[in-house]
Amino acid sequence: MQKEITVRAKMGFELFNHDHTKLLAEVHEGDIHTANLYEESEEYFSKDREGREFKVGELDMAGNLKLEEDFELFNCNGIKFSELREGQYVEHDGEIITKDKALEIFKLGTDKPMYTVTQDFISSILKQVYKDGVNGVDKEVYTALNHGQLIIFEEIK
Repeated sequence: MQKEITVRAKMGFELFNHDHTKLLAEVHEGDIHTANLYEESEEYFSKDREGREFKVGELDMAGNLKLEEDFELFNCNGIKFSELREGQYVEHDGEIITKDKALEIFKLGTDKPMYTVTQDFISSILKQVYKDGVNGVDKEVYTALNHGQLIIFEEIK
């Protein structure tokens, strides 16, 4: 059993107390969280941006990890920005942007993580566009889960 796991929020949500009068935690889509195991309860907890604690998963009776539905395990090894290919696209705050635009945003001091764009993501979007085109549906925005690598910005000059 791992004492610490890293997860990514698949979607954002707010957690309130029973009568909805107090915000207990706020999780943003795409945020990376380190969660620590509380051995007594065999549950993993992390903290939001304000330091409020929330549950991300637990160990079942067999000792297997069971994550809450809004989270996925995340390999936080990442990729250095300098290792990205020229012309590579980047996901930032739900938008797909160029590598050059990502660098601009980084230099402006964003606190939101950036990820590489996966082929599965591109395929999913293209399939949606094709299906809508065949059915005569005209949409401006398409979404899909992107499981790209976290981009690590080393010192940039």
